[in-house]
Amino acid sequence: METISTFVFYVGLIIFAAHFFTALFERTRVPDVLPLIILGILVGPIFDIVSPDDFGHVGPLLSAVALSLMLFEGGSHLTLKTLKTSLKDCVILSISTFLFTIIISFSIAFYFMGMDLIPSIFLGTVLGSISPAVVVPIVRMLNLSEKTKSTLVVESAITDVLSIILSLAILKTFQAGHTTIIAFIGTNLIATMAMSLLVGFGGAVIWSA
Repeated sequence: METISTFVFYVGLIIFAAHFFTALFERTRVPDVLPLIILGILVGPIFDIVSPDDFGHVGPLLSAVALSLMLFEGGSHLTLKTLKTSLKDCVILSISTFLFTIIISFSIAFYFMGMDLIPSIFLGTVLGSISPAVVVPIVRMLNLSEKTKSTLVVESAITDVLSIILSLAILKTFQAGHTTIIAFIGTNLIATMAMSLLVGFGGAVIWSA
């Protein structure tokens, strides 16, 4: 019962903080995501007021649902016509940004921090993502053109997918007993991604019609 009460309290606190910082953004133009990130760092790793264990098994589920809703809301204004005009820019920007971030992060971790090869690559793939959780709320509140919004939202989604695929491939390869990363990608992630793309594309076509 105490765990449930704590969980409900923190969820309510997060909702209140989100509305408060949204109102603050309208006055100061400071994105509400930044204060929320700082607040999370303060109450989590620094002061240890909240830990992932406080949310139990519901925490990862809430994170997945929240990210899905943010991506849905961020992409709900997109149309196939707008997406066609910005798709090329999205792919180029996504891949170049992702690879550049991986190279920089890997170089710092491997050459300056003394980390091993695989952990350095893993760190690079994790940091290579421009999280939709940060991009989508900011894009939604800024006065940008539809093409710019489309480019930023799709670019963040692509880098997030690339980061998840490569990071999971590196992390799960040895846990699953595969000999290579390619084996893990071929046996697990490709099928999942294909189904997700099929469902997502079908829903997008229906939504844009």
